[in-house]
Amino acid sequence: MKKKVLFNNKKWVFGKNIPQHFNEHILKSVLLYKESHDLILDLVSFFSKENFIFYDIGCSTGSLLNKLQNKLIEKN
Repeated sequence: MKKKVLFNNKKWVFGKNIPQHFNEHILKSVLLYKESHDLILDLVSFFSKENFIFYDIGCSTGSLLNKLQNKLIEKN
């Protein structure tokens, strides 16, 4: 079943179940989304120092921050 993102009055409107399934939706909708997360994880892992702060502006569901936390726990 295809999910649709509706455009109404110049505002994006998500269908009924899109917010609950946003992570699956974004993987299908944004080119190289997963690959960009993988690149960010590698860069942060390489350049991070002890007690650093990472900001994810516009994080939507926080999936990248969750992946970062797991990656940095593995690193230490």
